[in-house]
Amino acid sequence: MKIILALLLSIVLTGCRTPSPRVSVKFESEPSGVRVFYGTGFNESNAVPKNFVGATPCAFQPPQDRHGRFLLDGLFGYSKFVPPAIVFEARHTNGISRRVVYRGEAFKRDADKIPTGVFFDFTAP
Repeated sequence: MKIILALLLSIVLTGCRTPSPRVSVKFESEPSGVRVFYGTGFNESNAVPKNFVGATPCAFQPPQDRHGRFLLDGLFGYSKFVPPAIVFEARHTNGISRRVVYRGEAFKRDADKIPTGVFFDFTAP
């Protein structure tokens, strides 16, 4: 009986996977102190960046799946050519902004991998 119990316990423990580590995106800019926002939507133009992430340098953990890809639950993609999107926007105090767009999963198209870092350059026009 003890052998069967030990065997079952070993099967259960080896069948469990450890969760994959969560990916954080580090935002940096030149000059630093730029405010970063994000938004999700059904497409790029619908994803209005209004959620404050922080002032650069800062880090953010977006919604993600176990493969380190963006997870945009509840957003329906129109087609594989117009998938849901997550938009990060950096807004400088002088009114200039820079945007970065990543795509979500739609119609058997994988979502974009989450980058480890995003750099916004406000020194170039």
